[in-house]
Amino acid sequence: ASTARKVVDSGKWWSDKAKKAGLVLAVEAAQPELEAAFGELLELRLSNLPNYLLLKALQPFLFHASLLSELNKLVEEISRERNVVLISEFNRRIAAIVLNEPVPFLYERLGEKYRHLLIDEFQDTSVLQWNNLLPLVENAVANGGLSLAVGDAKQAIYRWRGGELEQILRLYQGDTGVLASRARDADMQRLLSERYFTLQSTLEPRSLAVNFRSEPAIIGFNNEFFTYVRERNVEGELVAGIFEDGFQQAVPRSLAVAGTDLGDATPAGHVELLFTQKDAPARRYVPTTGQYLDEPLPGYPAEAVLDYNESTCYLALQLIEQALADGHQLRDVAILCRTRWQSRLVAKFLKERGFPIISADSLALQFAEVVNLLVAIMRVLHQSGDTLARAEALLLVDKVVRRLPPTPERARHIAAVANDKESGKPFFDELRSLGFEVEEAKTGNLGLYEMTERLLGIFGLLGANAESDYLFRFLDLTLEFSLKHGNNLGSFLTYWDERKGALSINAPGGADAVTITTVHKAKGLAYSIVIVPFADWTLVPRVDTMLWGRLETAAKPLPDLPDVAVVRLNKGLAYTPLAAQDTEEREKTLLDGLNTLYVAFTRPRHRLYILSKAPAEPRKTTGELPLTATAEPAATQGPARDVADLLAGYLRHLGRWQDETTSFVLNPGAIQKTNNEKRATKP
Repeated sequence: ASTARKVVDSGKWWSDKAKKAGLVLAVEAAQPELEAAFGELLELRLSNLPNYLLLKALQPFLFHASLLSELNKLVEEISRERNVVLISEFNRRIAAIVLNEPVPFLYERLGEKYRHLLIDEFQDTSVLQWNNLLPLVENAVANGGLSLAVGDAKQAIYRWRGGELEQILRLYQGDTGVLASRARDADMQRLLSERYFTLQSTLEPRSLAVNFRSEPAIIGFNNEFFTYVRERNVEGELVAGIFEDGFQQAVPRSLAVAGTDLGDATPAGHVELLFTQKDAPARRYVPTTGQYLDEPLPGYPAEAVLDYNESTCYLALQLIEQALADGHQLRDVAILCRTRWQSRLVAKFLKERGFPIISADSLALQFAEVVNLLVAIMRVLHQSGDTLARAEALLLVDKVVRRLPPTPERARHIAAVANDKESGKPFFDELRSLGFEVEEAKTGNLGLYEMTERLLGIFGLLGANAESDYLFRFLDLTLEFSLKHGNNLGSFLTYWDERKGALSINAPGGADAVTITTVHKAKGLAYSIVIVPFADWTLVPRVDTMLWGRLETAAKPLPDLPDVAVVRLNKGLAYTPLAAQDTEEREKTLLDGLNTLYVAFTRPRHRLYILSKAPAEPRKTTGELPLTATAEPAATQGPARDVADLLAGYLRHLGRWQDETTSFVLNPGAIQKTNNEKRATKP
């Protein structure tokens, strides 16, 4: 289409070759008709393009949507037959009642008992939850009570669980009409409008601006960085509303006066951005200088390079060592990751190098090798032909009990024993040859608790390693199961497979260990030193992101299309009836990433280290690198695709970015030496 438009606009309908062949006159004669035909085609294309793009997006998922509809019908049928209601239906059914009654009887009774209401973490409240509470709030306010909704839209990180940050934003702005208009049908919009009209005059937005958690330098960095974020995303209405001019946090007066270093103008607190990448040098990094030494890391040759994950983990390790050298303890350090997979990666890396850690996985029974050894032997006792369980048990006996490193010869021998066709006799004979008499016939007939106790004694596991807490918890588990469900070994193993992800020990109190957790679980907590590795997550929807949109009847290109449009996000949706919903989804994906960043950056008290990936296409420079780069206005940089781009853009905005530089210390303030453990605080 673009090539044809150029031909029509230029009026040149022939090539030089056609001119030489004497065809110009024929083309010129047909030119008016060709131009008219092109105009008709263009008009036809423009008028049908939205429907074409919509149907093209819908087509791959029409079968899926139909299948889900049929499954829903089956679920409803089973619910009726068994007289049960899904938990997910509760809020919908409550909403169907409370929104159609002036003040329901139940809420009248509650309203007589509770005159003042507090809704915490309001930014993570779903639309249905709020709509169900709305009549109760209306009743309380009408009777002279106080209703308080507390939250922070910048910390809304549970959209995947139904949380709707726009509710607290619109209530704070007094724009309740937008919330009412979100309802799907006219009757619901009318009911919500009436309730919001009652509340409109009672709305009193308040902002708690003083940050009592962090040092002045960290507060200042967050204020400046997220102001830059807002200026860079000028087209985002929600971004502009959440990070408005008044969002900045203030330093407590006591810190504003006393929180400087040795009387100078540098505020207390340390903020540092570090960038690494694939093929980073396997050399020791010195946090105090921000430079790599020529000294290679332990176990690496001089010219070795690290991949991105290894390099990030080593940077985190060396930052922990620096904190210890400065007088901190391991308990003062927290590593906050975006995903559980990243948390496991860092935890495994530090644990292998002798660092004690506290993490969700480190406390989980399923990751304790002594527990896995017991379960593997139980599986063989239950089904002697389980070759995978045989191999796992023998490998763990070598590693956990005999403390022997694996060798190729031993691995081949274990494989041969595990794959032996003769039931479980070769396996138990192998254990006997190693000095462990299981007496499989006798042990297999014991109750679960007694079987576990006997296996602990045979392999000498209690007191022989640092995982006794996991063994005692596993013993408790076998006892609990046998009391409730009996001593069937097969049933217990099925229960273990289904529930092992939720079984853990309690965190040891006062343990001097590095905390490794996800940003979501760190919400509401504070730590002396925070390291945020892998700060490079995307700020745009993934290529496989699905949009569950709503199609109005008038917007349907075909009358039989369902009201729900299931499509994969793509640029073409901008020209369809789903354009507004596409834009909203993209902005909320951006906010998901930004809010996660905000929660992570506001956890530290004294030090904040941000470990990111060097931008994929760093700006080229000629000659020597300048001491300072040129500052760039945020609005000219365009939207960022990921956090790494955002961080590098911020440094360019400050005029601080330099290619090939690893460390950017934004504030080198003096650091408090403290042994405080993490404590729960309000965000």
